[in-house]
Amino acid sequence: VWLEFRRVLFRSNKILNVNSISYNPSTGIYIITTSDGVTPLLLSNDGITFTFETGLKWIGYGAYTPFDYIPFDDTNYDVSGIEVPSDALYASTYHDNLYVAVGTNIVVSTDAYTWSEVYAPNQNRTLLLKDVQYFNTTSFTGFMSVGQLTNDITGVTNEIVLTSFDRYTWTNPLQSPLGNNGFNSVATNGGIIVAV
Repeated sequence: VWLEFRRVLFRSNKILNVNSISYNPSTGIYIITTSDGVTPLLLSNDGITFTFETGLKWIGYGAYTPFDYIPFDDTNYDVSGIEVPSDALYASTYHDNLYVAVGTNIVVSTDAYTWSEVYAPNQNRTLLLKDVQYFNTTSFTGFMSVGQLTNDITGVTNEIVLTSFDRYTWTNPLQSPLGNNGFNSVATNGGIIVAV
């Protein structure tokens, strides 16, 4: 088995705080999430060239979308902007024609270019979701995200688990906080779901 590792360099003179990468074999799109407030998401169709941010608009130099059958510029493709309403993202996943990314909020997309916010914390709360997965187990089928939620007034931080059956409505199934360390990741063996 031969594995090739390459260092991905971004044409940017700022630190992006890259923290996760996911790949969707159905669409061939790589998604990198970052905790940088201006650049929360990077896309690539080849795993080598990723999008980068110029000013306030994202320019997709590695993620091209069809323009139409009449040539535009030199090809039938146009460079596409990415719209992501988030301050920071920490993880992403894909299931059933929907991308989900989590961090300081939860955003969804059907094409990886235009994202919509579907969940944000209540006022005076700071959300930090670190992982999101789609599970199909004997006891749960849907999206699950884990992280921490901080009360900005009291300073108390608790673990949070958010679940969604329809991808757009997210709820916390925990009856009471489990602790104050926060969760970082969640996985399943098909029977039980474990968060750490």
